[in-house]
Amino acid sequence: MESVIYEIWLQLCLGIANEHIASIRKVYPDAQKIYLADERELRISNVFTRTELNKLLPKNLEPARHIYHQCELNGYQILTIDDTAYPDTLRHIKAPPLVLYVQGTLPPPPAFSTAIVGTRTATRIGRQLAFEFSYHLTKHQGLIISGGADGIDTYAHRGALQAGGNTVCVLGCGLGFPYLMKYAPMRNEIIRHGALISEFPPGTPAASYTFPKRNRIISALSNCTVVIEAGKSSGALITAGDAVQQGKPLFTVPGSIDNEHAAGSNRLLRIGVPAVMSYEDILFWLEHTDYYQKRFTGLPSKEEIDAIRKSTVPYLKSDLFADCSGKKPIASVPTGLQHQPSFQKETASNPEEKKMAAPATKAVRAYSAEFTRQNASARPSAARKPYPTQRKNRAAIIEDEKPTYIPPFRKYSAEKPAASPAESDTSSDFSQKTGNSSDNISIINEKADKNTTKQEKTDNFSSDLLTENAKSVYDTISGTPVEAEAVSLELHLPIEAVLSALTELELYGLVKSHPFGRFSRV
Repeated sequence: MESVIYEIWLQLCLGIANEHIASIRKVYPDAQKIYLADERELRISNVFTRTELNKLLPKNLEPARHIYHQCELNGYQILTIDDTAYPDTLRHIKAPPLVLYVQGTLPPPPAFSTAIVGTRTATRIGRQLAFEFSYHLTKHQGLIISGGADGIDTYAHRGALQAGGNTVCVLGCGLGFPYLMKYAPMRNEIIRHGALISEFPPGTPAASYTFPKRNRIISALSNCTVVIEAGKSSGALITAGDAVQQGKPLFTVPGSIDNEHAAGSNRLLRIGVPAVMSYEDILFWLEHTDYYQKRFTGLPSKEEIDAIRKSTVPYLKSDLFADCSGKKPIASVPTGLQHQPSFQKETASNPEEKKMAAPATKAVRAYSAEFTRQNASARPSAARKPYPTQRKNRAAIIEDEKPTYIPPFRKYSAEKPAASPAESDTSSDFSQKTGNSSDNISIINEKADKNTTKQEKTDNFSSDLLTENAKSVYDTISGTPVEAEAVSLELHLPIEAVLSALTELELYGLVKSHPFGRFSRV
């Protein structure tokens, strides 16, 4: 007990993610020795900064004792850096946590572990990819590690739980802090089938600085890291930088070039980070680790990844500006605006060459004008500056060419809903005022389509795509938010099956989640 309290006290004094911990432990491997040392000894050791000494010298153990008793009351496990259960991969990183707080049980060392991270504002495709990667990797005896945040992290954990495996959630706050309470049922399942871990004392609130500090733990606990849909300033790129700094393989899932939520992960592709298209690529790498380990030596440094996050222009590594021989690097690459043909630069001082270049310039201009004229006649929308009437026709053409959008996984009835008496009266009055033409009938039908509620569209969904549990859960919930535990009690189903069914329904867009672990129909 006393040794644990000394370690908690030392972590409180040095702070989270202190990069001096490795050098301090070489001089003082035991925290109790630091507590018993006098001020002169601590100063001449030359391993503490002035700020650290100001926090160490009061030597107040009361906050550490309070944290210890708080963990005892809540059943949290405390792992110090010298414990045998402490993950060995964390001991060798740049800033190892002196103390870890664990709720649940850390799984035994798996065959392999994968960190899946990404943006909180993930698209439907990104969430589905995170779920599928996690599900299939768990089926192959893998362990999924993520941060428990909204978006990619949540669906990575759900995929592991639905596959019947274990998962580890590294929190960016202290245990017991009410963070994202709508995912409280999922975190309870993680406690039963894995662990919630944090280096922050219990009750520490989530803040902007806490999440970047915890990211190094996510990458350190994993054999490799997969980035799915990371924006330009996404915290997932911080995890990517930590993985590279720790010498861990890094992968990224390519995204659409017009998807702003995948701008950061697509930039990783530019600097040579390997792309993965499915979970099978991860398994293939595991089988050929020796071969691929040589290719990871050329990955970017953490500074280069930071440059990607801050840059607003396409990023290229400096060695890409070398010639084929690799001996003569090019100082700069001119852009299209800077580059001009040599004869254009010389014509200002050579009138004769200017006369020779004039026919060529005229030919180019004539060809450009002819090309523009042909395109303008073929496509009215390509005209340079249309008149107001042309502009109106172009808008009508564009409106006619718009494709009809049909959401995936849904089927709509071709029959129009029957009009109510009130609607019939409205349509008759409207016909008397406007002449009762066929165009008026189409306008009325269009208004009736717009008034169709989401609930009516959801009822037309094909139930053949759902499992039996998902059908039962969907029939039980309504438009009013209800807790997952209440559905479990009503259907006499395990909470794992209910959460799995809710995940399935949420992927199909049939239900949505609310705070405090509640769900309702869309």
